[in-house]
Amino acid sequence: MYCSHCGKELTDGAYLCPNCGALTQNNVPSNRAEKDSGSPVLILLGLFFPVIGLILLLIWKTALPKSAKSVGIGAWIGLVMQVILIALYLVFIIGIIRDAYQTAMLFASAISMA
Repeated sequence: MYCSHCGKELTDGAYLCPNCGALTQNNVPSNRAEKDSGSPVLILLGLFFPVIGLILLLIWKTALPKSAKSVGIGAWIGLVMQVILIALYLVFIIGIIRDAYQTAMLFASAISMA
């Protein structure tokens, strides 16, 4: 391994370059791997806020692939659930309107017979 600052050859596991004192790649903590856990909390975030989940999926796609996958799964499930709930709501509202119309027609026919 060589120093990225001065080019001097380094021993394996060296944290500092003996020539220039620059930090080596061994000294840089790999927090990115620790942060990319794909937490179930991200699935819930995507589930309850699908638009935010899809945005995070696009942002984290290359940098944090496990987290992006988790939030993306939650977002797609959330979107599907919202579409189903909207469809059920529309069926319910259409049923109420239809029943109100039929009741109004029965009432109008009863008034006209009297």
